[in-house]
Amino acid sequence: MVAENHCTDIATVNEVPLPRAKNIYGSCTGFPVQAALLNEIGEKMRMKKKLLLMIGLVAAGVSASCAGHPELKAFPAASNGMERYVIVLPHRERGEEDNFKVEIIVGKEMLTDGVNQIRLANTIEPRPLKGWGYTYYEVTGYSNTMSTMMAPPEGMPMVKKIVFAAPLHIAYNSRLPIVVYAPNGYEVRYRIWEAAKTFSQANIE
Repeated sequence: MVAENHCTDIATVNEVPLPRAKNIYGSCTGFPVQAALLNEIGEKMRMKKKLLLMIGLVAAGVSASCAGHPELKAFPAASNGMERYVIVLPHRERGEEDNFKVEIIVGKEMLTDGVNQIRLANTIEPRPLKGWGYTYYEVTGYSNTMSTMMAPPEGMPMVKKIVFAAPLHIAYNSRLPIVVYAPNGYEVRYRIWEAAKTFSQANIE
């Protein structure tokens, strides 16, 4: 007489079919080893779902941060031959911002002799954004260079590097984007300066 088998040959974990182990008599085993295996697989799948959810949230956050500053719509697109660069500063409270300055610098890749100090003759000019009361910045002048006059060693190869113009320091304002219009082929970089926490005493002489 054959005993009736009341269990199925297929089990599921999170709706994924898994084959059941059988003993030598054809009945489903209830050994702890099998239960532990199923629990382990189920836990791995739950962790995978959590990971995918976290990746989705991170991607959504990145997309939101790259969407642009809400006040950027006030600034026109770059004209022909120019590019618009946008700097969005980390948020700081109004009382904190006086302790910071922003340095903007523009540069262009050029061939140099690798010895002399070279600077572009361009300048970064502040311009009023009419009708808004905002300020944008425009790179003006020609890409002529100023250089020291040291003689490089004979046969020294030319070196390709970024040559910068004079920097511009502006007030820190995290409520508005910093918009710079530069000619094609230029780069715009920036760094943030922070003042010391204390003042030094001047001497009377």
